[in-house]
Amino acid sequence: LPGVLRMESASVAERPFGQTEIASVVDVYFQDEAAMHAAMASASGKQLARVLMAHPRTAPDMIVCHVAEHGR
Repeated sequence: LPGVLRMESASVAERPFGQTEIASVVDVYFQDEAAMHAAMASASGKQLARVLMAHPRTAPDMIVCHVAEHGR
């Protein structure tokens, strides 16, 4: 996707509060929300949406978050 600054993926290692259907998480970082929307409107963003939605039962949940950086 155009405009991606960073991408991280993680698989679920533990479920301390019981069962969950979540097996993995992918975080994709953009400069801002406008850049994310532009990426999703691009040809590759539309292709990604088609691939992800090809199987509605296994399609991922997508959420948009605003990241707050805190001291490390």
